[in-house]
Amino acid sequence: MIAAKVVMFLPRNVNLAQLVELSLLADPPWNLEVENNYLNGKLKSITAYFDKTTTD
Repeated sequence: MIAAKVVMFLPRNVNLAQLVELSLLADPPWNLEVENNYLNGKLKSITAYFDKTTTD
């Protein structure tokens, strides 16, 4: 394991399906949250937050 949480700052044209696939490849799958970053009303980048799934 790299870390319990990973943040990726990505270009605006990133393929979101690939991010989902990446999160599902981990065992167990990681939670994924995607944030669109706007500047002056225009999409400039995407931030992806990967968080280790908690199992109680």
